[in-house]
Amino acid sequence: MPAVDVCQPNIIHAIQKDGWRVRVQNVHFYDDGYSIYIDLGAERPQPTGENQRILIEIKCFAEKQSTSELYLALGQVHYYRVFLDELEDDTPIYLAVPFEAYISKLNHIFENALKQCRVGLIVIDIEDEEITEWREPSI
Repeated sequence: MPAVDVCQPNIIHAIQKDGWRVRVQNVHFYDDGYSIYIDLGAERPQPTGENQRILIEIKCFAEKQSTSELYLALGQVHYYRVFLDELEDDTPIYLAVPFEAYISKLNHIFENALKQCRVGLIVIDIEDEEITEWREPSI
C-alpha cells in the first residue's frame, strides 16, 4: 500500500466539510498486470439523485525547496489520467495540496501542466480544514 501523506487527515476533513463523502482510501485500479492507487475516492449527491464521483491525489510537498516533488506529483497524476483513459474511466482526478504549498511552490506553469493533463486542483487551508480554491479539470 502507498504511504499516507502527513496532511492527508486534514485534507479529508476539508473535503468532508465541503459535502463530500470519502468512499475509499487508496482506490485501486488494475489493468494488464499494472496497478495504481489513488489516495481518495469521494462522492456527493447531485440534484438529479445520482452521485458525483471524483478521485483525489494528495500531496503535502513537505520539502521546502524541492522542485523534484513537483515533477513527481505532476508525472504521477498525469500517469493516473492516462491509465484511467485506457480503462475508459472518465472519473475526474484532482490534486489536493495545502495552501502553503500552493503559494510557495505552484506557479502558472505547473497549473497549465495540470490543465493539459486534465487534472483539477483543490487547495486546502490545513489549519482550518477548509477548501480555499477548487479548479475543475480541463475537458
